[in-house]
Amino acid sequence: MVMNHTIENPVGIDAKIQMVQNVIFDKIGWDNIEVFGKVFKNPSKGKKGDTVEAYIGKNEYADVFTNDKKNANIFFIEDSSHSTNEGILYKNEVLVVFMVNLKKLYPEIAHRADMEAEQDAMKAVKLSRILRNPEIEKDVTAIFSKLNIESIKLSNMQPQHVFALKGEVAYYLNSKCNN
Repeated sequence: MVMNHTIENPVGIDAKIQMVQNVIFDKIGWDNIEVFGKVFKNPSKGKKGDTVEAYIGKNEYADVFTNDKKNANIFFIEDSSHSTNEGILYKNEVLVVFMVNLKKLYPEIAHRADMEAEQDAMKAVKLSRILRNPEIEKDVTAIFSKLNIESIKLSNMQPQHVFALKGEVAYYLNSKCNN
């Protein structure tokens, strides 16, 4: 099952994120994936630190970390600081996080297919033309800084791979999603 969790009538950075989200969902070519928009840092239940969850409506949040039933989970983390020079155009560093099962996505490849996953992800993100100068981040601790990652410590061992594409998103507060 492929699922793209979108929001109705997004504005501002949410609109830009949803544009990238929709392109990834339509173009990445992976099956049995779950794609979320922007996630929120929320207190971990019964653990130290915070975790990331996606708001799915009706005061409910969903855990976005690796799901054994899915081939991949994809979601967005925005930086807490949104800069502007003139109060009109804002800029923010955004991470597009990919938590994938390489064996499920690339069963025909005998070696660890991390580069293939990163290549497919970069192609899809670049098609959106929204994330400026995307870089690849592979350090799980850097991706999830200040978050409780107890449940995903080993998520970069075969067959799991966690990485993020990091880049700048420029937006207007009244930007709307046009796709």
